[in-house]
Amino acid sequence: MRAWTFLRGDSRDASWPRVSGSAPGAWRLPDEGAPGVTVAVREDLAWWIAEELWEVEVAGPRVAAGNAVFVRAARLVRRVDRWGPDVWEPFVIRCKHVALRAVSGSRWAEATTDLAARAQRVGARSAALAGYVTALACASSAGERDTDGHRARFAAERAAQSGWIARALDL
Repeated sequence: MRAWTFLRGDSRDASWPRVSGSAPGAWRLPDEGAPGVTVAVREDLAWWIAEELWEVEVAGPRVAAGNAVFVRAARLVRRVDRWGPDVWEPFVIRCKHVALRAVSGSRWAEATTDLAARAQRVGARSAALAGYVTALACASSAGERDTDGHRARFAAERAAQSGWIARALDL
């Protein structure tokens, strides 16, 4: 199974032992009380966007839960160097167009336009915001009372975003 993790790239991600040269990092075990180490598969990348993307090696049983996979242990193998502004910028632009098309003419149009404008600043946080806002816009495009449809449209847009990211990075 190929898996990845996004890291913020600062001391808050110290729980992931870093790669040394060409050798993978040390194995990361679950935090106490956690069901496992959380990793992302190709279909769930958009849920976890942050500054750094790493390919990880996993060990032990895998349990899928929502938009994550839990494993017994994982370790960083290599940083995905292509994940950066050259991918964030077109992703944000793609999201802005999809979001605005989804809410065109609805009562959500003004709020979505404002949030899309805020996400124009290119960076990992902007890409994460743009993806989330776009999924919300798609989810609400058919009205508020359609709860099952709302969830399905939200999930479908997140899957489309994850696919876009994977294709952009050749994952």
